[in-house]
Amino acid sequence: MIFHVTSGYTGALHEALAAREVDLLIVRSPGDTDDPRFDFERLFDESYVVVSGAQNPLARRRRVELKNLVGETWVLPPAGSVIGGIISGAFRSSGLSTPRATVVTDCPHMRVSLLATGRFVTLFPASSIKFLAKHSELKVLPIDLPAARRPNGIVTLKNRTTGPVAQTFIDWARKVAEPMTSGVA
Repeated sequence: MIFHVTSGYTGALHEALAAREVDLLIVRSPGDTDDPRFDFERLFDESYVVVSGAQNPLARRRRVELKNLVGETWVLPPAGSVIGGIISGAFRSSGLSTPRATVVTDCPHMRVSLLATGRFVTLFPASSIKFLAKHSELKVLPIDLPAARRPNGIVTLKNRTTGPVAQTFIDWARKVAEPMTSGVA
């Protein structure tokens, strides 16, 4: 079997699915989307964490509050992205202004590289930081973002039979996600 993996913004990926250019999507849902063309199967709820470089002064603090981050140097994806919406919502719900991003990029590798300098902070999905945190230059800050949860799942085209290869992929995705639904991951 050969899998072709495509990444991009959710809207463009949904259109590729509708055009039958891809068989399925694994996405972080931006929230309530009710497009009648698609079925969404929730795999797990993703939480998000604030991350800095290990050399950042915030990384040495035992307690950090969201208000301490307003004036920090942020590297973030575009404001219209899932993470952009989570940052805005978290700060707004705390009665704070959304921090200004000094660098705007949707490239996670660039964000990691900038974090390693010790001058930036950003937000990452908790599941992806498990892989990124293997790099000792990253530090998850002790900040609780309870409202920052989004469902991750599989999107398929309604009334379209899933082929055997795509179904095998879906079955494995369910197995991989299972520990994350029970809080074990």
